[in-house]
Amino acid sequence: MKNYSIDESSNQHGRQEIDSPRKGFGCWWLVALASALLIAFIVFVGRNTLLRAREFAQANELLQIETAVANYKIHHGSAPPSCDAEDVATHLESLFGITKEMPPEIQSLDEAETLAFWLSGGCRRIFPENLADVEVFYDIDDARTTDRDGDGFLEYNDDWGNTYIFRNGKPLIIDADGETVRSLDDPDLSRKAG
Repeated sequence: MKNYSIDESSNQHGRQEIDSPRKGFGCWWLVALASALLIAFIVFVGRNTLLRAREFAQANELLQIETAVANYKIHHGSAPPSCDAEDVATHLESLFGITKEMPPEIQSLDEAETLAFWLSGGCRRIFPENLADVEVFYDIDDARTTDRDGDGFLEYNDDWGNTYIFRNGKPLIIDADGETVRSLDDPDLSRKAG
């Protein structure tokens, strides 16, 4: 008679357990999934934090520019003009008493250049004889200026390549397509800047 012994590694029915290469797979899979979810959460939170910081910076600078425009208005009796030739001529007459024809170089001033031109004292270059009447109301960072059309007048940009402009008496930020990115009419602007 043969004596059968049950191997200790076998289960209660006499079948031997085989070490499977998949043993423990579920545990590692859960760790990998948890890690991926954690990374996705960190990226999401980080991206939202960066977007909020960007919105805050833009809103804060718009409010500073609005203050500069108000100071300009108090000093000169009117806000900086738009790029419309008639508005500019009227403003120059009230500002400097200039009644002659507007200098040709100022006629090329466009919407993206008006804010930097009027608030940063850019008209000193065109009217050097009137330097006493030209003040700097907003200190523009030269590293954030461009001259995209090469006419000698600078556009002022934010840190993300959008441009500050002056339209209808208000500063705005527009993107490369001319679409408004941020304005003082944003309903939650005070919350972002405050």
